[in-house]
Amino acid sequence: MLAKISNEGGSPDNQLPTVTLTSPTQNQEFIFGVNTVQLAANASDPEGQIKSVEFYNWGNLVTTVTSPPYVFNWTSAEIGNYQVYAKVTDGANQTAVSQTINFTVKNQPDNGPGFNAQMVNPSNNSVYEKGANPVVLRTNATSSGLAIQKVEYFNWGFPVITITSAPFEHNWSTIEPDNYRVFAQITDQSGKVYTTNEVNFKVTSGSSAPPPATIKMDTPYNGQTFTLNQDLVTLRALVSDPTQVKSLQFYNWGFPLVPANSYPYEFDWTRIEVGDYKVHAEMVDVNGNLIKSDPVTFKVTAGSGDTTPTVTMAQPYNGQQFVIGRDLVSLKANTNIDAARVEFFNWGFPLITAPTSTKQFDWTRIEVGEYLVFVRITDKNGITYDSEPVRFRVNSTSARINETENQLSTSSGTTSEIQSTVNSNQEVQIFDQSSIYGIKMGPNPTSDEVTLYFDDYPKNLDGKIKLVDTRGVELKSQDFSTSDGSVTFNVSSFPEGVYIIQVDFGNKGVQTKKLIKY
Repeated sequence: MLAKISNEGGSPDNQLPTVTLTSPTQNQEFIFGVNTVQLAANASDPEGQIKSVEFYNWGNLVTTVTSPPYVFNWTSAEIGNYQVYAKVTDGANQTAVSQTINFTVKNQPDNGPGFNAQMVNPSNNSVYEKGANPVVLRTNATSSGLAIQKVEYFNWGFPVITITSAPFEHNWSTIEPDNYRVFAQITDQSGKVYTTNEVNFKVTSGSSAPPPATIKMDTPYNGQTFTLNQDLVTLRALVSDPTQVKSLQFYNWGFPLVPANSYPYEFDWTRIEVGDYKVHAEMVDVNGNLIKSDPVTFKVTAGSGDTTPTVTMAQPYNGQQFVIGRDLVSLKANTNIDAARVEFFNWGFPLITAPTSTKQFDWTRIEVGEYLVFVRITDKNGITYDSEPVRFRVNSTSARINETENQLSTSSGTTSEIQSTVNSNQEVQIFDQSSIYGIKMGPNPTSDEVTLYFDDYPKNLDGKIKLVDTRGVELKSQDFSTSDGSVTFNVSSFPEGVYIIQVDFGNKGVQTKKLIKY
């Protein structure tokens, strides 16, 4: 319909504007409180001087829009019948009027027995050829008179797709040859659900049937070995065409283990035990065919050590003494836990949070006094583990030192003979008239060898170097003489951990020092 025009007051050289009402459409229906009435117009002027677009209802002005886009959302429209048009005015005050549109705003329809949900397409017992005939799922939702929230389509009771916008239909382009039974559930804006009838149809392969799917075990690989409580055993199946999977199940030694019916078709076997395993996967495709993978064998072992979570203070050791300004006090934790947080405490009060990579804190601003520290490790699951506390002392520079690390102190004497006394912790004090003798060794920590130096010791002292674990069990010993100057002690064959080096002079005494093996 051509727009009505007027050139009242306009220049004879000025061309007239035009306007077309694009929304609503003729005889459109809106649901009150659900659908917003939008008034929209396309307006143009050859001189590009549009002053305004006015929208009218039954000849009464509704609103005026002075800049594009010429759209008005009429949220206050009440229930009733409407007749609207648009009027454009250009810069020369020439006007044009659009066509008249009739529409209705009505109440939410009654959710009563008037609507019978039906599958409109496919028709019952229809046959489609894959690639030749499109399969479109469609209901009578759009003609229901209801305000539709969504339409859900199902095949054999399993969800296919949910559509939330008109026309609420689905072009099933990925459908495969098989027998189908579909229905839909239509949900209106009030939440009421209407279920359609079931429809049976068939899709044939035609001349381009896809190859049958194949399945194989991706993990574990054949012959793989896992360590209990250290390695996660994940069963994962690879399917060449996941669209053909109807169901999938893992088996162990031929017995059903667990289903995995959704991609990526895997199972984390967290409660596995030590033993030998032989697993395979079986899938049923959409045509009902059973397809099996080749089996793979693997083993779960207990590992070489105790996997019980342990947390200890690696440094300092219990009873150690430091001299302020001379000795660095370093707090260090030792644990077999995958730590998410490392916290040190002193006398039960939080001291500092240390990096999980080093689990160490160098206490450079410590004061003279007694300390009782422990470490708290938090694992990845939020579980906390506390070490046993260790007690140590920081002395002033003027204090007499009795170091349990080197277990040495000075005493006035008249001979160079080494004397020793052994306390309850097998710690030894060696006295000499002119110097303090203590174990000098390095590197510490070490991964293979540690060298002990006897440069300051009296010559011709014989003894044994011993490696002792934290339980007090002797693991290795080696003869030595202080006349050699230094002795290299190999610890490469022992696991990572904290050990004690003992220098045993027989009846003359024993010296000890902590060794960290990594």
